[in-house]
Amino acid sequence: MVALVAAVATGCAAVTERPPLEDPTAAWRARQSRLISLNSWEIQGRISARSSTEGWQATVRWVRDGDRHDIDLWGPLGRGHVRL
Repeated sequence: MVALVAAVATGCAAVTERPPLEDPTAAWRARQSRLISLNSWEIQGRISARSSTEGWQATVRWVRDGDRHDIDLWGPLGRGHVRL
């Protein structure tokens, strides 16, 4: 029970607001220069899409290693798997 209360409470945590940037263009250039050297990374999470008549959701894992990209998608409850 304690774990459930802790999980719900952390889901309600407030996000602190960042102060506005003096020069957003310069900040973006600085960020790009730091990110350009990244050639391997991994993203894991959930995605969803919806149209006026149907919806779809999946778990995604996207791994980049140099020029190679592996994208895996799983349906709800791990059913179905697609690798791109």
